[in-house]
Amino acid sequence: MAHLQIGEVIIKTNGKLWTLFSTISYNLEKDGWGTRYPVTMIGLCDNGIVKTELLNDLLQELAEIYTELQKLKVKDVVVDYNNLDTKVEIEDARLYEIDLLYFFDYENTSEQINLMDILIYATETAIKLQMPLEIKSSSQPYAIQVESYIFEDDGKIVEFLATIKHKLENEANAKYPTILNKFALNSQVDPEDLNSFENELKALESEFKKLKVKDLHFSLEDKTQTPTFEEDPEYAEENIMEYFTTDIISTLLSACKQAKELNASIHIAERNF
Repeated sequence: MAHLQIGEVIIKTNGKLWTLFSTISYNLEKDGWGTRYPVTMIGLCDNGIVKTELLNDLLQELAEIYTELQKLKVKDVVVDYNNLDTKVEIEDARLYEIDLLYFFDYENTSEQINLMDILIYATETAIKLQMPLEIKSSSQPYAIQVESYIFEDDGKIVEFLATIKHKLENEANAKYPTILNKFALNSQVDPEDLNSFENELKALESEFKKLKVKDLHFSLEDKTQTPTFEEDPEYAEENIMEYFTTDIISTLLSACKQAKELNASIHIAERNF
């Protein structure tokens, strides 16, 4: 599924981004795709990126789109611009007559926000950081999540944690209890454990980066699941960070910082966004 990305920070879209763009163009662009909102429809949707110099134009378009969408109902949702026969499926027919933006409500948040709010927020964040706003997709199974923020880790969090457990942990005197007992075991670190999580990550960093690719483990439960190097034995002797193409420790530290600011938990989440 597609998500929004600013640098290494990913913002999930709940799988409805294409439907939102389809709804915008079909209802608001009477002269065709991109004729009224070129930065939104052609820049962001078609090209997948809005560069920093066009972010203010994007924000202006999104503000106007938001106002226009507030006038529509759920019955006006267009699931797929390229296949207008595809209809919204809602069990309660009465919901077709409520405000359209209800269909795009954002899940798992403490406030009532929708996908347009998220697009505007992402654009404002990109302007603040002076970084492009992109739409990307990923086939990786897992991600690191702090509320609505997703931190890119190349989907290799399981290998990271398994390698720590089987190569670096001291069973007689646990060195990384928060990482392994909270994060690995329960897929979550709560706000009260963020300081110990951060300290363990910092202590781990130099030790982990001394490992080789041959030290990798793929399963927390099964210590025997390790890589084979019959076709490329030289790769076994490469530094382990050749496998972790994203600096996963730095990513986790960034997620920890964000979680502290929000007083939120860090999760290992399935990439269902």
